[in-house]
Amino acid sequence: MVKKKKLPAPSFGVPENGIAGCQLPVKRMAQVLLLLLAAGHWQLGTAWAQQAQAQQGQPLYAVNAKYVNGVAPGYWPTAGAGLTLNIAAGTAICGNLPVKVDYAGGTLTMTNAATNYVYLDPVASCAPAKSTTGFTVGMIPLAQVVAAGGAITGVTDVRTWFVDPNSSGPVIRADLMPGADAGAKIAAAIADLPATGGTVDARGLEGAQTIASQLLLDKANVTILFNPGATYTLPTTSGLQAGILVTADNVHLLGEGTIFQATKVLADDFTDYWLVRVSDADEEVSGFQSKGIDYRLTVTGTTTTEKRMGCVNLYAATTARGIVDFELAGNSCRTSAPDIGIMQKWYGFAVEGEDVAALTARIIKRGKIHHNTFHECDGRVIQVYHGQQIDVESNIVTDIAPGDTYGANEIRFIGTDDSTIVDNVITIGSTGHGNCLYIGGVANIAGDESKNITVSGNTCVHRGAVGSGYGLHIIGLQDGTITSNTFVNVNATGATRGIKIENVAGLTNQDIFIASNRIRGFSAWQVDIGTAAVRTVVGVNYLGRTAAGLSQFLNDTGVGTRYLGWEYDKAGLITPNFIEVGANSAQSGNLRLPNTGSLRWRNAGATGDLSLTVGADDYLTSGVRFRAPGLGVNRTPLGDDLIYMKNAKGIYWRNAANTAEHWIALTASDVFEVSARMSVAKSVVSGLNVVTFSATPTFDASLGNTQKITLTGNVTSSTLSNATAGQTINFVICQDATGGRTFVWPTNVKGGMTIGSTLSTCSAQDFIFDGTNAYALSAGVTNM
Repeated sequence: MVKKKKLPAPSFGVPENGIAGCQLPVKRMAQVLLLLLAAGHWQLGTAWAQQAQAQQGQPLYAVNAKYVNGVAPGYWPTAGAGLTLNIAAGTAICGNLPVKVDYAGGTLTMTNAATNYVYLDPVASCAPAKSTTGFTVGMIPLAQVVAAGGAITGVTDVRTWFVDPNSSGPVIRADLMPGADAGAKIAAAIADLPATGGTVDARGLEGAQTIASQLLLDKANVTILFNPGATYTLPTTSGLQAGILVTADNVHLLGEGTIFQATKVLADDFTDYWLVRVSDADEEVSGFQSKGIDYRLTVTGTTTTEKRMGCVNLYAATTARGIVDFELAGNSCRTSAPDIGIMQKWYGFAVEGEDVAALTARIIKRGKIHHNTFHECDGRVIQVYHGQQIDVESNIVTDIAPGDTYGANEIRFIGTDDSTIVDNVITIGSTGHGNCLYIGGVANIAGDESKNITVSGNTCVHRGAVGSGYGLHIIGLQDGTITSNTFVNVNATGATRGIKIENVAGLTNQDIFIASNRIRGFSAWQVDIGTAAVRTVVGVNYLGRTAAGLSQFLNDTGVGTRYLGWEYDKAGLITPNFIEVGANSAQSGNLRLPNTGSLRWRNAGATGDLSLTVGADDYLTSGVRFRAPGLGVNRTPLGDDLIYMKNAKGIYWRNAANTAEHWIALTASDVFEVSARMSVAKSVVSGLNVVTFSATPTFDASLGNTQKITLTGNVTSSTLSNATAGQTINFVICQDATGGRTFVWPTNVKGGMTIGSTLSTCSAQDFIFDGTNAYALSAGVTNM
């Protein structure tokens, strides 16, 4: 009889050399794990924990977590002194893809008089953290801790096996999948993901890789992680429109410099080719991302038909569908193509609705194109066609040199609404032409204008020496804000303009605000609105000299003359700009015009000009009457016809011989000084200073030339102050109804008389002050 070996009681504890939570022997467990890994089907959750081992036989009850660190998944929370929560050591597998994180143990300080929700934060590598508002998606709960009176009063342990709620599903390694090339391996990994999606880790595919056939991404919620050092050569088979085609929601292509490249030979059997294309073939596509991919497309050969080619194309085929909630960030794009003598459309990123005559619906929505870099692109770098809520921000476009006759519109909005072009930097090379920015609609389609567009903080450096080109070309814009941009042309010889607003059949330009821009160096107008714009404001820009130093800074052919100020005979308004004209340079924000130049305003009846002109003799001649309606300097005007000047400033006149100046000025001590003799046709009135009686009064000469006091007692001493050399000072000293009061003169008054004593009479005497003393000019009169 064989004696049976007694098995231990069922337990989630760990036998010696075992793993917490398992009853399998170690050897058997290892065999199972190896089989799972070899099959490539072990789909890891994104956060779990292997903790300190508990003794065999300990049952897994939640209450035990308070006493036995290791039965529950580590990170044991216990109350410490005051508001300190002690957290024991633990290990978590955290993130997506999973990464082992060791925690050595530590403390957290709780918030007093609150319930604290303590958790592991996957965003911070599963470090312990707390909240006072509750557990939310993204947190891995540890404990609920109640604190009151400066101490922890209760700890509720809520630990479980840690599953990261940020997990996007299982992870499958593409390099372990079958397939003849990288494309086949990635496709096999995607096929192995469940219908809910997951992550394909292609970082094990290193170096040079090939996708021989078009990679179709038609499963939703799939993230593909590419090796930063890998180079993928994409297919260019005849008739193929894209190397990678995306037709499902929430497809993410993530790399950190991964190269997608292809060389396309031109032929007449295709019209489109893109390295990556997102298409709504069956339904609306949302959530596409491309981050950190280096796109490189080389085009060779010749053709007789027009082509559309580039790095990335988001294409909505019908008005019933669309591309929404997408992001293109941190990528780079290079397209190199020959000059083949016909109109070609080379693109960086093209985000567009179908190009049909009647399409005005905005079906490309809520997209961000930011922090991308474009090199040596020979055409439209970013095109948004029939979009809405599209933000194009902080992209860099360099070495743009279109060699064909089509030219460039580097960032181009067509029929796009509620969108922004912000903080982009664009350089057009010395052999290039075209526009840095372009905003408009489809000609002859009423209502297809772009609407509510903000263009701000962009820099355009146009070095083109051939053809024409603009910093910003507007053909169909309503409600536009163009502010704080810099448009510079350093080499243009054609009909270039900084900002050009132009009419096109079926489209209107209106309600456009242009301000705080810096524009200079263009060979034609710096700002050219022609007759195209309705209700347009051009305000406070810096307009630099043209390339040839000409005086063409602002063109409005509806009026024919460039004005500053209101213009009543047109629909637009042009407000003050800082302008540099001709050979004289503007400095310190001044408007500097050449000699014989003039400023002109349209009169109220729109029948003539009102001018301010400097003649050949440097005299200023005004064609208008002057009124100064409260010109305020360092203060608010108080009323009409007043001129306020700053303390210590004056008005100057040239003398008859033109050899010197005379002036009236207010000194720093608030005293008016006149440098010339004064002839006064009528009286000069000086102030009367009435001094309140005291036995020791002070007579302040700055308050008036005449000082008066009525004695109600005897004055035993007095003081004369603030007198000015040359000032005449008159004293009037009166007795009250009692009379007989005596008066002692100030010590710096010489020759003062004995005043009369008769009640209710006054005595008067005149003095002149020499800067030190006041000397009597008369004997004085008493008892008047």
